[in-house]
Amino acid sequence: MSGSTPHRRFGRALAEAVDVVERLAFWAAVALPCVHLPLLVLGGFSPETTPLLLALWSLHGVSLLVGRRHRTDAPGDTDALDRSEASERHDRPDTAD
Repeated sequence: MSGSTPHRRFGRALAEAVDVVERLAFWAAVALPCVHLPLLVLGGFSPETTPLLLALWSLHGVSLLVGRRHRTDAPGDTDALDRSEASERHDRPDTAD
């Protein structure tokens, strides 16, 4: 029998689901201005565009809140680790002569 209990598997699946939701919300927050800014410029505030703009701004705010914890340098991202190690080496004074 495997070492993981149903409770542990559920917790892992829930953590992965939260990660996916945060990632989608983060990228939605990045992309939504590409939708509502042209709409605002081209349509302005009119009775037709105002409800859509308010909905898009609300969705953008929710996306910002939900996606705020997403990190693009995930633990498995070796490039991010290489960058952090390089910056640490750069910050440390050279002690070897």
